[in-house]
Amino acid sequence: LDEIGRVYRYAMKRAGVTLPYETGCEDPGILICPTRLPDATLYVLTSESAGNAPVAFRDNLSGAGFRVSIPPGRGALLLVGRDGRIVASYNVK
Repeated sequence: LDEIGRVYRYAMKRAGVTLPYETGCEDPGILICPTRLPDATLYVLTSESAGNAPVAFRDNLSGAGFRVSIPPGRGALLLVGRDGRIVASYNVK
């Protein structure tokens, strides 16, 4: 799987694809799904982890960092503007 990951990273770099966010979270039970909009990015975060999972990530469009705590089996929404401000949120603690 490491080799496949390297091939995809290389192809994305060559194609000029940029990542919408960066995170150090390696919990396979956490899903961060960004949707880029004209003036903001909508993040849908879900947790299928066994415990309360704090998730830290950085929005690459604005450069702002966020830390969200998601209970197991729950989700959260975060709408982040180009300036890094939280425009709207749901279930964010």
